[in-house]
Amino acid sequence: MTTGQKIARKCGLIGAGIGGTLYLIFGLMQGAVLGGTAGIVLANWVFGERTIEIMGNELMTRVIVGGAMLTGVVVSLIMFLVGGSALGYACGRLLGLAVKEGEAFEGEGSAKGSKA
Repeated sequence: MTTGQKIARKCGLIGAGIGGTLYLIFGLMQGAVLGGTAGIVLANWVFGERTIEIMGNELMTRVIVGGAMLTGVVVSLIMFLVGGSALGYACGRLLGLAVKEGEAFEGEGSAKGSKA
């Protein structure tokens, strides 16, 4: 495995971690809200126009809405993790192109660069 690939892999893992953190902050609630809204629309479509207001067929309506909320949360998690890791991996590949094979970053005060 080359140095550029190692850097890209590490940056991809860092991106997945950042994506997971952003999911916990932003994506969890939005996934549940959007999935619940889709579940209500689906339950109204299946059981009739005013199902949620009357709450007829309570169990099946709640199962549909709960399943849709769970689906929304899982889809949001997948989007944040895949997006974060892909963005991190792409940044790592660009950073890996800047590093030549077998070289490390050297500052001005490094042992190789100093003449003293």
